[in-house]
Amino acid sequence: MTTFPYNRWEDKSISINDISDVDSDLTLNKSLIRKDNGFQQYEFEGTTLFQSQKEAKSLYAYLASKSGSFESFKVQIPLGLQMLDNTHPTKVNVKEETKAGETSIMLVPSSQIEAGTYFNFSNHNKMYMVVSHNITTNTLVIRPELRVDVNATTFVDFNAYIYGYQKSNELSREPHTANYQKFKLKIIEDV
Repeated sequence: MTTFPYNRWEDKSISINDISDVDSDLTLNKSLIRKDNGFQQYEFEGTTLFQSQKEAKSLYAYLASKSGSFESFKVQIPLGLQMLDNTHPTKVNVKEETKAGETSIMLVPSSQIEAGTYFNFSNHNKMYMVVSHNITTNTLVIRPELRVDVNATTFVDFNAYIYGYQKSNELSREPHTANYQKFKLKIIEDV
């Protein structure tokens, strides 16, 4: 699995819209890639700095190669978008075993985690979002529901990634400032 090659985001320029959470089979290019457990579709919009026309062409080529092959890849959520203060750790351990299907988990004590913060668990490739965090009980309410069991050896990682297949992409051909160019990705999750 490869990583989307550009991470020089314009400050606060990323937006992620959860389009759907569907419990059904999904096929791409006549191959079944998801069965029964459901998938999500995200619309990921960002603005990135290109230092040359060569970089812009490279990004176009990368996206074109993914749309033709349905190869899975990941896109990093910039830490600047996450609502964590400078003292907040980027990783927090799960306190106890929690089964797939749950929407709340217990964490070891940590700083306040704001609603809307994205994260992954260390034991599977899936992006989640914080709904609420009770700092008194250290309970984290998440969406969607937990897809894989987690336990005390699992940690929550706020260096978050979307993992998935590209459904479509759109790049603005004209920069909106001197060196920045916008793009949109629609991603079907690979879980």
